[in-house]
Parts: sequence; structure tokens; C-alpha cells
Amino acid sequence: FDSVAIWNALGNDFLLIGFAADGEVAGLDRIVRRVRTPSIAAGLARCGIENVPELLAHELVPRGVVPTLELGKQVHTLLHPILSDQAARAFFRGGAGDLPSRANARSAQVGSTTSLILKFAERNNGELTRRAHERFASETCEHRPEQCAVVLAAWFAKDPDSEAGLRLLQRTRRHAEFRGVLGDETIQTLMDLFDASRSSGRDVSLAEAQRATRAFARFYHHSAPFDRTALRALWERCAQVPERAEQCRSGFEAAEQRLGGLGAWLDGSPPPDKQSPARNR
Repeated sequence: FDSVAIWNALGNDFLLIGFAADGEVAGLDRIVRRVRTPSIAAGLARCGIENVPELLAHELVPRGVVPTLELGKQVHTLLHPILSDQAARAFFRGGAGDLPSRANARSAQVGSTTSLILKFAERNNGELTRRAHERFASETCEHRPEQCAVVLAAWFAKDPDSEAGLRLLQRTRRHAEFRGVLGDETIQTLMDLFDASRSSGRDVSLAEAQRATRAFARFYHHSAPFDRTALRALWERCAQVPERAEQCRSGFEAAEQRLGGLGAWLDGSPPPDKQSPARNR
């Protein structure tokens, strides 16, 4: 298909949606109109979805992002049904598939322009209303632990003392499969990826910068995109200590190769490992 989106169903299933052309078949305006149609609204209500933000919480990969991802070379076809074989084996092993990382710079750029929840927020000067935000976050945390962690971290990065956010976190932690993803350390690490100023003036260890880079790759979600400047800031703070500067420079370079688009240090200069030609001789 020319255009593909991936949505989350009510359980652990993904919905792979192909469109013959981009058009407006799944444009936000059309979705909003149809959600308000009595027959559509009744069907969504049976799934526990009562409004547009709750529906948009199920969009995992916006249209246009899939071609930017690093996918396997094998292709499922009717004559070569590899997915049917692998899925059946995984089912009996109790295994589960997952999506590839969407954190590379190209994927992030495309997702920022096509994410339906971001488009919905644009109707309110780029911010969801308080009620819409709570509904979106609550629905996200009903189904996807990693996306829940990102949405909550973005919430706390803006409003650390949000009572509604804390209630949602406490409620979600009651689910055993969510508890391991929603630990305090994970939430704090993700919060650091939304605001470069959080690392200002403090020491950042090599392990902390590495942990943040892994989290950036694993948790990146287009509905609440991380600030690439924030990850760069963590590596910059790491390199401030002379004893580990070399390791931090190498770590930053590896992170940039993996994720792309991290760029120069925050003072506008190139990363330290690129400043001195003598280091590269």
C-alpha cells in the first residue's frame, strides 16, 4: 500500500491499516465527523471509547512512518506466509511481537507531521485541553505499558505535581504487566528526555546517559515525542568530567549514529570528538 498506519486494538493485537492513497480517507476531520455519527459512536462505546482523544490513543505509528523504519527483509505473502507460521509458534510459546523503534530522526520528523493526536492538539494552539489530555492518557494506559510510561512522563515533565497524573500512575501500577515499566527510575529517565534544562547544572554519569539513550530508542512515541536536544544535553553533561570525557564522546557518537539528528553541543559547537583534528589522526 502507498500509505500505512499501525493502530492498537483493545488487547495485544496490532491493526495494520493500508490505504490506496493518502487522500482524506483517514483525515482528522473525517474521523471527528464519523465519531459523532450515532451508529459509529455506539460501536465505539461498546469498546469503551467515548470520544476522539480516546480513539486517537490507539494510533501507534502514524501514516508515512513505516517506510522510514528498519524492517526485516522477509515479506509475508500468500505463497510465503512467514507471519502465519511465526505468529502461531509464538502463540503457543506465550511470546509477543513488538514494533521496531521509531526513534530515528526521519521517522520522528514524519510522525510529527502526521500524528493524529498532534493534529488534534493543533486545534487548541498545540496543546490538548485538560479534559482531552486526561482522556487520552487514561486510554493509553489501559492498553500499552510503554506508551503509557511516555505519556505520563511527558505529563509530569510539564506538571510534576499533577494530582490527576499521579492518580493515573498509581492506578496503572496495580496491573502486574505495567508495574515493571512504570517504575520511578524509568519515569524519571523519560522525563529527562522532554526537557534539556532538567540536566542543567548536575553531573550525569556515563551509565545514566547510556540508559537515557536506550530509553529514547525503546520508548519513542509519536504522540509525545522526546526532545532530541534533551538527550544531547545529557551526553554533554556526561562529557564535562575529564576522567570520562572520552567515553562520553564515544557514547554520544554511537547514540547519534543510532538515532540521528542529535547535532552539535548546546553551545553551538561541534561535539568535542569532532573539534580537534589531532584526535582523528
